[in-house]
Amino acid sequence: MGSPAGENEDFNISAARELTIAELAGLIWEACGEDPRELRLKHLPTFEVDVQRRWPSVQKARDLLGWEARVELRDGSPARSPGCASRSSRDERRESTRRGRL
Repeated sequence: MGSPAGENEDFNISAARELTIAELAGLIWEACGEDPRELRLKHLPTFEVDVQRRWPSVQKARDLLGWEARVELRDGSPARSPGCASRSSRDERRESTRRGRL
């Protein structure tokens, strides 16, 4: 722990701005090397007791630790996921191999 003020405390850690699930899915889709125009989401009806909005407050982290997000989610996530990066590379190799055989 970098600050004694954080000992025995819990904190919400969140992006600097609110995102919808659709926006988050789009960021992940693009980070995995997919064409954003090809993303298809199926919107389902919400549950009667479904949470409509969730964006945790980071005020406690800001007050006690002086912490706040400095990197936008988009800048901190693209293809930084080994699973996405390796899948994207594998798909590119497969596609270039397929084109070479035609």
